[in-house]
Amino acid sequence: MEVLMRHKGMSKAAAFEASVRMLDAVKIPEARKRMGMYPHEFSGGMRQRVMIAMALLCNPKLLIADEPTTALDVTVQAQIMVLLNELKRDFNTAIIMITHDLGVIAGLCDKVLVMYAGRTMEYGKVDDIFYRPSHPYTEGLLEAIPRLDTQGEVLATIPGNPPNLLKLPVGCPFQERCHRVHERCAQVAPALQDFGDGRRRACHWDWEV
Repeated sequence: MEVLMRHKGMSKAAAFEASVRMLDAVKIPEARKRMGMYPHEFSGGMRQRVMIAMALLCNPKLLIADEPTTALDVTVQAQIMVLLNELKRDFNTAIIMITHDLGVIAGLCDKVLVMYAGRTMEYGKVDDIFYRPSHPYTEGLLEAIPRLDTQGEVLATIPGNPPNLLKLPVGCPFQERCHRVHERCAQVAPALQDFGDGRRRACHWDWEV
């Protein structure tokens, strides 16, 4: 209610009714009754839905969701992802999803920007990133996903540790962990370049080889 009263100038009564409608929109059961309850009386998934409702009250053109499924169990995560997809359609709101969960990206996003040490490594459509990765870091992330068809095999990992962000190495920040590293990577930071179909990457490796 505070969001609407402060930013939309609504009366308390009008803000109450608008809040009830939004809680209904994010599928909070018995929304009107819930308006008088405290946060500790809600489940984790319901609290997450309330936060999403608060963010949507002023009809934003852009919603920034930073790890919206963290600390939720798998079932509730799936429910939140379905909800975000529905809200994206119903409210015509664009969503920037910030997450380390590639499953969330695959289920919600149209385009992906892969970052490492604060820099963009690769950008493109979801299908291109998942099925045709063109950066060693993206390759490493995808190879590290547990799969049902690889039971018994050792899970692939990216060796080494992330760099100190206060003292990034000269050149590519991923060089010390990269299996395609060569001399130029340690000397010059690769520029983010377009290589067709709206895709971009920052890598010195000749991917045509």
